[in-house]
Amino acid sequence: MSDIFGIEKKRNLRDLGGYKTQNGKHVKKGYFFRSSRLMDFDQAELKILNSLNIKKIYDLRSKEEVKDSPDPTLKGAEYIHSSAAARVDGTEVNFSPAALIAENVYSKECNDEFTHKVYGNLPFSYAYKRMFE
Repeated sequence: MSDIFGIEKKRNLRDLGGYKTQNGKHVKKGYFFRSSRLMDFDQAELKILNSLNIKKIYDLRSKEEVKDSPDPTLKGAEYIHSSAAARVDGTEVNFSPAALIAENVYSKECNDEFTHKVYGNLPFSYAYKRMFE
């Protein structure tokens, strides 16, 4: 199963272009993408990513996640790490299985509450603001 890019859907690569903005204009297609971890992409998929001429990669994972699963580099792309998931005290949230066990979020109820809190704060994080400076 693949999307328009020829990359498996499980990679969750999406062109964020085409969405209508508050002022009635539309986000330019082929300019702003999102995906899962690049380290999961195979060589053929990385070749497709390189053909998109991506200029900046904002890695929003925690330092621990980046260390455990580093992403490959893309030709000509600047890599910027800025963890998006942080607690109120500013410490990063690590979504690795080991960290989730340590946070006691392995039950569905705890995991749902934890995830809701973290994702609810993401749009307001410094990391997201940095992308649009």
